Parts: sequence; structure tokens; C-alpha cells
Amino acid sequence: MINLLSPEERKEIRSEYRRRVLSVCLPMSAGVLFVAILSVLPSCFLAMVANEKILKESLSAEVVSKKTQEAEMNLKVRDANGKIALLKRPMSGTDPRDIFGQILKARAPEIVFTGFTYEKRSAPTNAKNKAPVTSVVLQGLSENRDAIQSFAGDLKKNKNFISVDLPISSLVSEADFPYSINIMIKE
Repeated sequence: MINLLSPEERKEIRSEYRRRVLSVCLPMSAGVLFVAILSVLPSCFLAMVANEKILKESLSAEVVSKKTQEAEMNLKVRDANGKIALLKRPMSGTDPRDIFGQILKARAPEIVFTGFTYEKRSAPTNAKNKAPVTSVVLQGLSENRDAIQSFAGDLKKNKNFISVDLPISSLVSEADFPYSINIMIKE
């Protein structure tokens, strides 16, 4: 076919064709883009809501964690304060450290301690004096009978001790024998 149109008319027809194609393609592309954005919006909103929920949960977990740490720290501080108060308490005659110090002062070199039991308990129900009773039991070994009797005599001279009992069975052997001394302490 022979083209009977002039080159200007052909250019104008081509530009008109391009305008018509663009006038159809641009609205279709905009429509496709609009539909794509609409399909992504719900999942975007759900992701934002989930993100806010996770942030709130993590903040509440941090607050709970901090409260738990504070509670544990307060418990440790109270426990330490209680121990410090026990150490700051003025030493009385019935303090185990003081009692053991008095016993060590009376000990002769021939006497060896193997056990020391300190017990503070309430008074028996049938006792006239309702004061608590403190008792100490000393166990050990002595090289000879005279050393243990001398040690028990020195303990009896101590004004803080109400009674010092050395059972006769402790004096049966001649040398290297075990002994047990029961001491009741004045409150």
C-alpha cells in the first residue's frame, strides 16, 4: 500500500496514537497501583497493632522485672541488716563468743576440745524462775585426771556459770580419756 499521507500528517497521527495509548495505560496503571496499595493496607495496619502490643508487653515485662529485682534486693538488704544488728548487739554474759572466751581462759594446755555445744532454750514449765536457760556442753580429751578436775574447778569459780557438772564416768581412765562437761549459765 502506498502511503498517501504527507510526513506531517503521519507525525500527527503517530502522536495522536501515543496520546490515546497513554490516556488508556496511565489510568489503568493508576488503578492497578491503587488496588495494590489497598491490598497491602490491612496487613500494614495489623503489623502496626502487633508491634504496639509487643512494645506494651515488653515494657510491662521490664517493669515486673525491675519490681522483682527491687524486691529481691530489699530482701537481701533486710537479711544483711538483721545479721548486722546481731553483730552490733552488745555482748552479754550469755553471748557464745564471750562464753567460749571465758572457757578458753580457764583451759590448761593438757586439755583438748573436740566439741562445743551452745543451747539457749526457754525455762521448763515446772521451774520457779521463768528465765531462759543457757547450757554449754564441752567435749574433748584430757591427758590426765588432775588437769580435767583443775579445769572444772576453774570453771566453777567463774561467777557467770551457775553450775559446772563433770560426770564421774569422765574420771574412770588414768590418761588420754574423753570427757564431757555440762555448764549452766546465768542469764
